[in-house]
Amino acid sequence: MDNSKKSQSIWTKNFILISIINFLIYCCWQMFPPSLPPYVSSLGGADNILGWLNGVATIATLVIRPFSGSIMDKFGRRGIFNFGLILLIISSLAFYFSPFIGIIFAIRFIHGIAWGVASTASNTIATDNIKKDNMPKGMAYFSLSVSLASGVAPAIALSINTKTMFLTASAFVLVAFLMNFAIDYPKQVLNTEKSSKKVSPYEKKSILPAFLMFLVTTTYGAIVTFVALLAAEKGIANIGLFFTLYAVGMLVVRPFLGSIIDKRGFGVVIVPSAVLSIVALLILSNANTYVAFLMSGTLYGIGYGALHTCFQTLSVISVEPNRTGAANATFFTGFDAGMGFGSIIAGSISARVGYSSMFGILSLWFVAIIIIYLLSSRHIKKVL
Repeated sequence: MDNSKKSQSIWTKNFILISIINFLIYCCWQMFPPSLPPYVSSLGGADNILGWLNGVATIATLVIRPFSGSIMDKFGRRGIFNFGLILLIISSLAFYFSPFIGIIFAIRFIHGIAWGVASTASNTIATDNIKKDNMPKGMAYFSLSVSLASGVAPAIALSINTKTMFLTASAFVLVAFLMNFAIDYPKQVLNTEKSSKKVSPYEKKSILPAFLMFLVTTTYGAIVTFVALLAAEKGIANIGLFFTLYAVGMLVVRPFLGSIIDKRGFGVVIVPSAVLSIVALLILSNANTYVAFLMSGTLYGIGYGALHTCFQTLSVISVEPNRTGAANATFFTGFDAGMGFGSIIAGSISARVGYSSMFGILSLWFVAIIIIYLLSSRHIKKVL
């Protein structure tokens, strides 16, 4: 009976709205990685600069996240969220009017700033609207918005021309901006600590899960940048379905995670999910058929989806209400750093050993996740 009430209490108006808004802004963001590099290449961009399209955005995001988290904790959510959404609309639309490589890199930097502000805010607002005892289940359901966007957005981006993609991405965020006015922002416990006492923009309790997420997204950064090139090398077309099944894998697993974590703890999910991710990357490393690629994408989606939910929940579940902005900023700093670092290190490794072996080597990242989690699990239980 109690569990039923807890489940119903998650689905408030605010929670549903912020989940839809999060889906829309993630759709915008996820449309750019697979489509922007080929567009810049068509404008004459050299191969060695294409990886930096994501790198520039990552640097901008890493710079702005801690400040956006601190500002939200100090002054509230609505203003900073609206600013991030407006800047995301403008910067997404700016690509349409600027077919010049140098300007595109400048816009991509601003795009990264907008994304850092908007996504930190949306995740913090979601956290505000989930009760502590419902946090694992609530974050699992909220993460479905990311899963859906991860499957839908790349497929849309690859099915339309790039100019139309810029307009579509802007339209997604415009709808999100309008929906934000329907959210009821409750009175918030703001950070009232005296200005003479410095308040860290990062949350110490969130550093470990943020680092573990960094290791996870390093592998995803490699996949989103190089899986299409690996498929082309193997003579396999229509690789967009890889991302669709990756999203399906996340969608299938996430609704069950909250209940499993509540009953059995985080370790029961984290260790098997990391093992499954190892298997997925090893299959990808040895893939020579379309079926093998799709199998890898599905298994990776299950593992990635479960780990993302666990680490994001761990980053916020034990922090004070006036530190949730900093906690989300800390978590997503790890998330974004992994995405940027992944494409760079994967490019370096693949240049030496090839795409196939590179994915095999990156499976070791999940071995490290298992070891680090098992060594730190006692400390995590104490914090919880």
